[in-house]
Parts: sequence; structure tokens; C-alpha cells
Amino acid sequence: MTLRGDSTAAPPETEPVAAATPDPVVATAEPASDSLSTDELADRYASGVFKVEVEGCNMSGSGSAWVLDEHHLVTNWHVVSIDPTPELVSRDGRTTMTGTVIGGRTEPDIAVIEVDEPIRGAALDWADTDDLREGEEIVSLGYPAPAGDFSVTPSTILSFQMDGSTREAIRGDGALDHGNSGGPALTADGEVAGVATVMVREANQLQMVPLLFTTDALRSTVQDFIDDPQTVEESCDEEVAELPDEWGDDFEDWSASGPDAYGDDATLDALWDSCAAGDLEACDSLWWDSPIGSGYEAFAATCGGTSEASHGSCVSDAEWAAQEAAWEAERVQDEADRAADEAAEQAAEEQAQAEEEAAVAALLSVCEAGDMQACDDLYWQSASGSEAEATAADCGGHFADYWGSCVDREAEAGEIATLVGSCGAGDMQACDDLYWQSPSGSEAEAIAEDCGGRYPGEGGSCVWSEEEEE
Repeated sequence: MTLRGDSTAAPPETEPVAAATPDPVVATAEPASDSLSTDELADRYASGVFKVEVEGCNMSGSGSAWVLDEHHLVTNWHVVSIDPTPELVSRDGRTTMTGTVIGGRTEPDIAVIEVDEPIRGAALDWADTDDLREGEEIVSLGYPAPAGDFSVTPSTILSFQMDGSTREAIRGDGALDHGNSGGPALTADGEVAGVATVMVREANQLQMVPLLFTTDALRSTVQDFIDDPQTVEESCDEEVAELPDEWGDDFEDWSASGPDAYGDDATLDALWDSCAAGDLEACDSLWWDSPIGSGYEAFAATCGGTSEASHGSCVSDAEWAAQEAAWEAERVQDEADRAADEAAEQAAEEQAQAEEEAAVAALLSVCEAGDMQACDDLYWQSASGSEAEATAADCGGHFADYWGSCVDREAEAGEIATLVGSCGAGDMQACDDLYWQSPSGSEAEAIAEDCGGRYPGEGGSCVWSEEEEE
């Protein structure tokens, strides 16, 4: 089984972390020691092993990488194949960088990540493969599943996988897991004996063993990538380590054999049953635990037949779907609230308009009945150019010959009537006042013109005419 990079189909829930600006401490090779204990190796070289976080092809995942020099890290290609710009996180979490994959391939399964800023961490050097011995203790550093925390895994070199006289890979007995991929296995003097890459099963054996590809298998390819960096695109095809064809008789590759269909493995069957019953965590566990390409994996990838392709992320996919459903419900509710507000606003406007029309109709009726205040109110409240406005301007037809507001016209008409009466009774001053105050061409003006019938044609000079007569 390839040590998966914990790839899942979870959409991003947070924005990518901005690259931290490292302190001016760059990767430097630690001085070698004759022999370091496991805890001493971890203390000295942990800063040179980074967690690799990737996101692409509707998946996310993680693996491990180690510092080769101040601008380059080494990892597996299958760890970064979906994301050519992975995030790199230090053991203490205080240093985060965005790297760029400048080369990668499946045979050997190796990739190089380049960063612009100098790396803060201990640089590691390759071990001389010829100096390694069966039975030698090595220590693997990385970030295995499920927690993805920094882990230290001691192991022993059981044997070497050969290609002619070349030691291509180390067979070890370490309990490595998903997420260890790309991490280094160190000798007692802190050099990289091998890179954790793939889990295989020895032919005719039940035990799974990790293969760690050696300096002789990887170093020249890594150097080629550094010397001739390339622009690398994401690959959404599931990438797995390819073993040389000549190794076929030595291993039963977990990715090509092993439990396949329901009934082949009791543990996987139990996860299958729980997954089929709707336990999404069991579906995810089944996907991670199943042989690559097996029927178990295919069933788990669909979350028990409820999804098209989740690839070990049934729980996170369900959470994301629930979040999207909540967002959609919120959007629908917002639209409904907005429509209700608009309807209420329109109803209020229509109600206000109806009340205004009723008020105008009432004023019109009262105005026509002779209420001059109503006529004035009607003039200001009626629509411009409307029939109601014309009626108000004419004071309901009562004082068409007068100017000003209807209330003023009514008062003026009263004064004119008083003057008409006084003028007709012989008050020549009233006749003169009537002449100047009455509307031009009105009956009142005609009465004033003749001084109430006493001095025809002497309008405006009635008092003078009366004095002359005397």
C-alpha cells in the first residue's frame, strides 16, 4: 500500500495561511555524531522535517518532507501530485511557507519542493548506502495519520531490495502509516538512509513492511530536479509508487493484491457493514485501510453508495454539504424576507395613496359646498393638473372673479357686498372704495362706476361729485 498523503475531497474551510517570514536562520547541516540516541536524533533534526499540506483536484491531504538545503525539500511525488504549490509547516507550527514543486516522478516516487525564503531548519544529508548494514537501527521522522502530529518511529533495517549490486530500497520493520510518506529515515549519525515511500507485503507472507528508497535510488533524480527545475502541473490521477518490474516476484504489492471484495477480510467487512448503515466515519476508515484499487476502496469512496467520489472524506463532505444547505436555506429565507418587506412597503404605499384619494374626494365635496378652507386645502393636496386642482383653483365655482386664496376671496367678497350696500344707500365714500376694490368688469364695479346711480360715470370720484353738487 502506498503511504497515502491523507488526500480527501474536503473543500477548503479556511483561507490559506499566509507564509510566515522566517527569522534569518537558514538551513545548515548539523555536525555528524558517531552515534545519537532516538530522542537525540529527534531533538536535533526535527526542525528539518516539515509537514506538507496539499489541496487540489477536489481533495486535500498531507505528508512529510525533509530539508536538503536552504531552498529545497525532498518528498514523495504522490504526496504533492495534486498541488504544485503545497504549504509547509514546521514541527512547532510557527513557520509556514508556500513551496513550489519543481520536479516529480513515480519511478522513483520522488519530488523536490523549492521555496524562495531561506528555510529555518536543520538541513539533512544523504547517507552512503554502501555503509548501511542489516540489523542497523534507523529512525523515521514524519507526520503520520490520523492526527498528523510529528512522530518518531524507530525501526531496524531487515534487508535491502537490490537492483543488481545496487541497494535500491531498505526493507524495514517500522510501524509507518499514511502521512509518513516523504519523510526521512535517519541513521544514528543523522544522515538520510532512506525516504518512506510504500508499504508492501513480502511474497507468501502476511506482514506488511515499509520500503524506504535509498540514496543510490534517489539522489541523482533529486539533483536533476534542482539543476533543471520545471513547471509542474497538478495531476488528478491517483499517483502511487511504481515498483520496478523485476521486483514483482519479491512482493505482493498491497495496491495490486490482498483483500479485494466483501468477505475477504473480517475487519474490512465490519467497516463495510457500518459504512453501509450510514456511519460515515467507518466509510472514511474503510477507504484508508483498504488496498488501493480494491472493491473495499471503491465502496468506501462512494460513502456506501451515497456519493460519487469522496476518497476518504465522507465526514467532511457531509459537513460541507450541510453547510452549503444551511447557506442555501439562509439565502432562500433572505429572499423571502426581502419579498415580504417589498410587499409590505407596496401595501403601505397603496394604503397611503387610497387614504390620500379619499381625503381629496372629501375636500372636493366640501369645497363645492362652499367651504373655502376646504378649497384651499384641496388645492395643495390634489395632484398637479388634476380636475380636483382645477376645482380648488376656482374655489368650487364660488369666487371665480377674485384672486388669492379661497378664504381671502370669501373675505373680500364679504367686504365688497358691504360696500355695495353702503354705496346703494348713498355713502359716496363707500362707492369710491367699492370702485377701487371690486373686480374689473364685475357688477359691483358697475354700481361703483355710477356712484350707486347718483353720479353716472363718476366712479372713483363720487365724494368729489357730491361735494361739487352742494
